[in-house]
Amino acid sequence: MLIFFAALSWAIWKNRNSMVIQKVFPANPDVVLYNAITLLQMWRELTKDADKIQSSKIVEGLETWISKLDRLQTFNSEIAIL
Repeated sequence: MLIFFAALSWAIWKNRNSMVIQKVFPANPDVVLYNAITLLQMWRELTKDADKIQSSKIVEGLETWISKLDRLQTFNSEIAIL
């Protein structure tokens, strides 16, 4: 679970930098979760064989959880560009 926390933290940080520096805002907050999954998939190749199995289970669980969520067609945000 530590690797998931690291991937999610890194995805949030990258998204924050994108919003602050480049003024690029995600259309949907799910983008951060998908970025975290992508990081987990990339980092999986760098882990030990025993950890690869656990990482695969985490990624599969996240993908299943995200696919079951009902999403609105439009996303309302309180973020304002000043």
